[in-house]
Parts: sequence; structure tokens; C-alpha cells
Amino acid sequence: KLRNRLSFKSARAALAEREILKRENRCKRPLTQRNVDTFLIEQDLNDARIRRAENLHVSQWLQQLP
Repeated sequence: KLRNRLSFKSARAALAEREILKRENRCKRPLTQRNVDTFLIEQDLNDARIRRAENLHVSQWLQQLP
């Protein structure tokens, strides 16, 4: 199931997701469709937080310009 889910993504993205799974010790959990979906949702939320933080930094920088 995981292989099918990751086959739609580029090889680099699949490798990155596997590394994150290993780093967070999620490789000990069975890789069910629900676990993969949960992982992808968490990753999307984390990416959204990072993008928002970058946008805030740019906004603050623009406000400082004369």
C-alpha cells in the first residue's frame, strides 16, 4: 500500500518521506493506509507552518523598508 501511495510522487519525495518515518520511529508501526494518510496530513500541516513563517518574515522585512 505504501509503495502504491508513494509511486505517484518523485523518487526524491519518497526517499524523504521514508527518512522522516525512520527518524520518528514510525517504522515500528504497521504501515496501513490510515497511518500513511495520517503521516501525509501531518507533513502537509508542518509544511504549511513553515510556509506561513516564511511569509511572516518577508512581511516583516517589507514593513521595515522606507
